[in-house]
Amino acid sequence: SGATPAAGDSAGGPVLSAADSARLATDTTFQRQRRDSLLLVRVKLAAGTPAADSFLTGERLSRRRSCEARWAARAAKDAELVCAAEARLTPTKIGPVRVLGLFAEERGQHAAAARWFEQVAERDPQSAYRLARLLDEGRGVAVDHARAATLLRRAADGGLPVAQYAMGRRLRDGMHGTERNEGAAADWFNRAALAGDADAMSALGMLFKEGRGVAKNLGEAAAWWQKAAAKGDTAAMYQLGLAHYLGRGVPKSDSMGIALHLPLARAGHAGAQYELRKRKVPY
Repeated sequence: SGATPAAGDSAGGPVLSAADSARLATDTTFQRQRRDSLLLVRVKLAAGTPAADSFLTGERLSRRRSCEARWAARAAKDAELVCAAEARLTPTKIGPVRVLGLFAEERGQHAAAARWFEQVAERDPQSAYRLARLLDEGRGVAVDHARAATLLRRAADGGLPVAQYAMGRRLRDGMHGTERNEGAAADWFNRAALAGDADAMSALGMLFKEGRGVAKNLGEAAAWWQKAAAKGDTAAMYQLGLAHYLGRGVPKSDSMGIALHLPLARAGHAGAQYELRKRKVPY
């Protein structure tokens, strides 16, 4: 709802009398009230309404710690309030809008999440990636694989590793009507892997193992699996264990394979359990 200026007010806020102008120099309470009044005029909220009170509370909190900092610290109690205030005060700012979308998505409010992400998807790789996922899965929006592919490519071109990995999967598997292109998939996996994405490292290792989109190279496959395994990627740990059993791309070593497969087997990984049973290794 829009604020209606009182008599004597201007579009920039209440006009101060000479006495109030003098108070403004020394009275901190009056300074805060004046600032709040000007902010409410700016965002078109009526003073004293619940919306205005929530906005001012969030705006004050944001001065101590920003919306994105509160989200990163998982301080959900204040983060949404601060984000809403920041988004209203500076609607062109990307971070608060993205975080409001993440809040909505986390709660299963996918239509609301899509609306938030839509606002900044043209400028924010993370929001473009999130919106692409919603469009592919038809959560909160109608399925639109073509638009999802465009958004995903924008996010990947914007340097977001998770989007680069997703582009690689889309091209490797020919997902959602995308023409299969394993060479292009390898390129995207490589970009994401170099940026530290463990899923991409593991996937790139498989392409090198099978010679899909790249020349077959078992040593290169094992090297990528080692990097991914160091980050805790279970698929890479499993493949690297197999490579050690067979001596493919790495020294042949049952003990290394067992060391990699034991934690997987204990976590319920059927393939690792099978390999350990074959070697009569309890888990």
